[in-house]
This record gives sequence, C-alpha cells and structure tokens, in this order.
Amino acid sequence: MLLSAIATVPLILYIRRTVELDPRLGCGQMADIVMNSVDVGTDVLFIIEAYEKGATALAHLSSVCLVGVCTLNLLFTLKMVYHFAFRDDKDLLDRGKMKDFSCTYALIVLCASFDIELVQLFPWRSKEYDGYPRWQDAKLATILVLAEDLPQLILELVYMTSVEVSTVASISLVTTLIDLAWRGVKRFISVVIASSNRQGSVASVAPEPVPMGLPVEPVPVGVKIA
Repeated sequence: MLLSAIATVPLILYIRRTVELDPRLGCGQMADIVMNSVDVGTDVLFIIEAYEKGATALAHLSSVCLVGVCTLNLLFTLKMVYHFAFRDDKDLLDRGKMKDFSCTYALIVLCASFDIELVQLFPWRSKEYDGYPRWQDAKLATILVLAEDLPQLILELVYMTSVEVSTVASISLVTTLIDLAWRGVKRFISVVIASSNRQGSVASVAPEPVPMGLPVEPVPVGVKIA
C-alpha cells in the first residue's frame, strides 16, 4: 500500500515541476491519483492473501477482475491520446508538450493501466470536469473505477464472511469504500457544477431573439423599391 503511494507521488511531483501543466493539477486531482494507487495496491495484497489462505476461487475471480479493468484502462487511455492528438478536439491537448516529453507520457500511458486517474497528468488545456477535458471522459473514468471497486468490494466481503476477517482484507475493504465515496461524490459534484457553468456561459452569449410580426409600412403606389 505504501509502495503504491511512494511510486505515484514522485511521478506527480516530477510532472508538476518539469512539464509545467497549465492549468496546474489541483490537490483534489492529486488525491484521486494517490488514493487509486493505494486501492490497487491493497487489492493486490488481498489477492496474495486469498491464495495463501486457500481461497483460490475468490483469488482467481479477483485477479480476473483486476486484470480486466487494467486492460480497459489501457484501452481507454490509448483512445484518449489518439482522439485528442490526431482527430477531433485537438485544441484541448497541448501536443507540443506531449511531443517534448514523449518518453514521460509513454510511461504514464503504461502506468495508467493500473491507475486510470494518471490520465489527469496529460497536458490538457482544460480540466474543468474534475481534471478531465470533457464530461464524457470523466464519466468513462468513473465507470472504470466502479468496475474495479464494486467487484473487489463484493469479493472482500465474501472472503471476510466465509474465510477470515484478516487485517489485509479489512484494510483493502476500507480503502475501497473510501475510494468509492471520495471519488464518486467529488466527481459527481464537480461534473454537475462544470456542466451548469458551461450551460450558463452559453446562455449568456446567446443572441436575443428577433421579434416576429412587426408591422410593415405600406409602399406607395408607383414608388420603385431599390
């Protein structure tokens, strides 16, 4: 658990200091990244303990869920890079910084398979949706988090009720619950506020409607219209 946080924090600090993200990564986004790394670390410890205690079925299921979500995380990250770098919405990604720090961001893409929140370290020009450039990106990232945490939560509860209430299982359960509550509530509030602000700004610049049915002055007979 500590190794997950220790491995993530230097990467965040290096990106903040070297790449000079604009807008900068906030404390809330850094907490997302660290908490997700800790959660994945405790899930791995839980799988190891389940194998050691002979709960191989639970260990296999937990491993399959974790590997499956890691694969989806990698595909989601690659899709975002391809979409913003080569197709639509190119203005939302600073491609110059992606090119200058290509090795660093290649490492982030690989690490994002274990921690999807590392996508927030990309040089986005807009992070109004809780660290993501668009609301659909924040939504998909949240779905991936739920796909990781909810099955693990169920498997940990089954393990604790049928095998043993161990320290590792208890810590993994607590971190999963905290991670779900923190990111779920925080992201919901952030996305709703950002969406309402975007709708308000669009409404404020909308043109005034042209009144219909205005009386038209009659044109005198014999007068040519220019």
